[in-house]
Amino acid sequence: MLGLSPEIFYIHEPFNVDYPHELVPRSFNRWYEYIPPTRKGERHDDLRRVIDLRYPLWYHLSRSRSLGEAVRCLRSSARYVKSRLLGRSVLLKDPLALLSAEWVAERFDLEVLVMIRHPAGFAGSLKKKEWTFPFRDLLAQDRLMEEHLSPFAEEIETFANTGQDVVDQAALLWTVLYTVVSAHQDQHPEWTFLRHEDVARQPADIFESLYDRFGLCFTDSIQAEIKAHSEASGGDDDRLRRNSRAVVRNWERRLTPSEIKRVRGRTEPVASEFYSDDDW
Repeated sequence: MLGLSPEIFYIHEPFNVDYPHELVPRSFNRWYEYIPPTRKGERHDDLRRVIDLRYPLWYHLSRSRSLGEAVRCLRSSARYVKSRLLGRSVLLKDPLALLSAEWVAERFDLEVLVMIRHPAGFAGSLKKKEWTFPFRDLLAQDRLMEEHLSPFAEEIETFANTGQDVVDQAALLWTVLYTVVSAHQDQHPEWTFLRHEDVARQPADIFESLYDRFGLCFTDSIQAEIKAHSEASGGDDDRLRRNSRAVVRNWERRLTPSEIKRVRGRTEPVASEFYSDDDW
């Protein structure tokens, strides 16, 4: 919804392993890649290109297999040039960048918004989509394990080496990620932290406050678009338009009572920092 602003250029998941962004032709190596705040190197150049909206035109042209592909490259390049000339700010939407958020914020002087998701909602989504997680990607990152995830090392190794139910995977992954979120919340009071469920219940009001916080103009047309996207009659399968209030607790029908109990039991030490008994 922040991307509705004409002052913003929206960039979708440059850290995605499966679908590298056109501004970052070299895909990241691991899910939830950790880049320490002090690190320099090729990833700095990759993200600098994203922040500056520098399209690698010659890279893409040299790999074009038809005139049509070459024309699409030229159009993409023109789109980025136009946005630079208009002075648009870049909005990076990427949950996969969570573990590198400090690096991104410090290296590129960006403001950070962290969206917090209910653990059962997170587990319900992964169960619905049958998304499993390669825990080896965490184990392979020595500095990440040493600096942030050492309390979970044994459990992560077990999940990396043996097959586990998708709901149990989701519960462990949520705990790992939100342990980092909790630390960020303590260390970075200048960042913005919001619960997804609170935004879903009052989308127009909260986005108006976010527009104000980030210095964006909140117009009547933007407000109307937000309401159209969040008050639609479509179900939660519609990624763009849905009744946001109605899907806040859709995990209650996606997960069995036993699964909800398992998720809460595993995540409670961290989840209790964000969610009360009433939220369960």
